[in-house]
Amino acid sequence: MKETIIVTGGAGFIGSNLVKELNKKGIDKIIIIDSLKKTGKWENLKDLTFYDFINYEIGIEKIIKKIKNVKTKAIFHLGANSDVLDSDSNKMVELNFEHSKEWLSFSLTKKITFVFASSSAIYGNKFLKEKNKNIEDKPHNIYALSKMMFEKHLAIISTKRDLDSPVIGFRFFNTYGPREYHKRENASLVYRFYEFITKYGKIKLFENGDKIKRDYLWVKDNVKILTKILDKKIPNGIYDLGTGLSTSHTELANMVIDILKDYGKISSKKENKDYIELIPFPENLKGKFQFLTKANIPKWLQDFPFTKLRDGIKEYYGEIIDREKK
Repeated sequence: MKETIIVTGGAGFIGSNLVKELNKKGIDKIIIIDSLKKTGKWENLKDLTFYDFINYEIGIEKIIKKIKNVKTKAIFHLGANSDVLDSDSNKMVELNFEHSKEWLSFSLTKKITFVFASSSAIYGNKFLKEKNKNIEDKPHNIYALSKMMFEKHLAIISTKRDLDSPVIGFRFFNTYGPREYHKRENASLVYRFYEFITKYGKIKLFENGDKIKRDYLWVKDNVKILTKILDKKIPNGIYDLGTGLSTSHTELANMVIDILKDYGKISSKKENKDYIELIPFPENLKGKFQFLTKANIPKWLQDFPFTKLRDGIKEYYGEIIDREKK
C-alpha cells in the first residue's frame, strides 16, 4: 500500500501547486489540511487529486488524532497565517508557531519526513550587509517573528536529541504564479502589478523603486524543488529558496508593461512611463520594509534550472488571460 503525503495549506497558493506537482508524479494518496473560509480558495482544489481533506479549524489536537494511524511518507507543512497585514499577534503565533511545534513533534515521533515553510522575511534587511556573517536575523513584523520562533525552537530540539527522520525547512523568497488569486493584498507584486495596470491603467510604484529589489521565484520551480525531498537525500537544515537574483520594483514594472503590450492587453503606442504613477513611500512601512532580498543558493540546488523572471511572468500572464476568457 502506498504511503500518504500530507500537505497542510494544500488549498493555498504554494500548497495547491505542490499537490498539482505531486499529481504529475503519479502521487494521489494525499491528505490536504486547510480551511476554505477565504473567498475563492476552494477553486484551487478543482483540478487536484487527493483522497481526504481535513478542515484545520477543528483544532490541531483533533487533526493529529485523525491522522495518527495513517502510514505517512512525508508531511509538507505549508499551512500558516501568511497575512503580513494581520495585527493579531496572538493568532499569528498560535497558527505559525504552536501548530508547527505540534507537527514537528508528531513527525519526529512517527519518524516521518517533515518539510516546512519558513520565510525570507526573517532576514529583515540583513541582505544589505550580507558580507557580515555576524549580522543577526531581524524580522520586521509579527509574521516574520512567528516563523523565526519556530526555527529557534527546532534549533533547540536539534541540540537535545538526534533527529531520526529528515527535517528540512525552506525560507521562501518572493514566490509568484498561478493559484494566488485569493491572496488579494498579500499576492505577489507580479500579480498585483497585473491587476493595477489592467484595472486602473497604471502601476502605483514607490518613489526610488529602482532601490527596492526582490528575489522572485516561479511557483512551479518552488514545488519542483520541494518534491526533490521525496527522491533525493538532502541534509537536514533550513535553506533559502529563491533564485539568487534580485530585480528592482522599477525593472519589474517595466517588464510587466512590456509583456502586457506583447499580449495586447494595453496599448503599445504609449511609453512605459505613462503606465507608471510614482507615490511617496508610506510612513507606516518605514523600518518595517525589506529593500533587498536575495537567496543564498545551497550547494545541492546550484544546478537547478531556475525559470527566468521574464519567462515566468509571460507564462503566468498567459494563464491569467486564458482564465479570464472562461
